[in-house]
Amino acid sequence: MPVAMKFQITVILFLVVLNGFARDASVPFIRNYKAYEYKASQQNWAIAQDKRGILYFGNNDGLLEFDGVNWRLIRLPCVRSLAVNPSGRIYIGLEIDFGYLDPDKNGNYQYFSLKSKVPEPYKNISPIIRTHELNGKIIFQSRHNTYIYENDTIQVMAQHGGRVESCVVNDSLYLHEAGKGLFRVENNSRVFVEGSEILADL
Repeated sequence: MPVAMKFQITVILFLVVLNGFARDASVPFIRNYKAYEYKASQQNWAIAQDKRGILYFGNNDGLLEFDGVNWRLIRLPCVRSLAVNPSGRIYIGLEIDFGYLDPDKNGNYQYFSLKSKVPEPYKNISPIIRTHELNGKIIFQSRHNTYIYENDTIQVMAQHGGRVESCVVNDSLYLHEAGKGLFRVENNSRVFVEGSEILADL
C-alpha cells in the first residue's frame, strides 16, 4: 500500500476516534431510576446535594438519600422542599410543618419540628414549597408566608395578597407575589424591585 494512502487512512481513523471522544464528552451520562428501584412514590418534589456529593430527594413517602449506588428512604410525611446547610444538616418543608433532620448515634435520621418556634398567629402552616439556605439563615416558603429561621428563632414575613414564589440569586432572596411583582428581601423585610410590575401576572 502506498505511503500516501496509509497516511490518509491513519488521518481518517484518527478523526473518527477523535469525533467519538468529542461526542462522549459533550453528552452527559444520564440514568433514569424507576420508582421500584428506589422503593418509594413516583412523585419527587425537590432535590439537594451535600458537600460529600450525597443526593437527597423530597418524595411523597419521605426523604430519599442516594450515594450513587444505594438508595435509602427516610419515612416522613410528604417532603415538599429541602435544603442542606454547609455543616450538612438537612432542612425540610412538609405539608403542615417544617424542621430539620439530625442523625442519631447509629446514623439514623431523626426529625425535629420547628413549628413550636413559629409565632402563634402563623402556626397554621400551609405546604412549604421552597426551602433555601442563605448566609446562615434557613428560609421556608409557603404560598403566603415566608418563615426565616436564624439564631434559633423564627421571624415571619406575611403576605396578604396573591400567592408567593421565592428564589435565591447572587446571595439575595427574591419573592414573586402574584398581582404585584418582584421583591428583594433586605434585613428580613421586603423591598419592591422597581420595574418588576411587568412580572405581576406571571
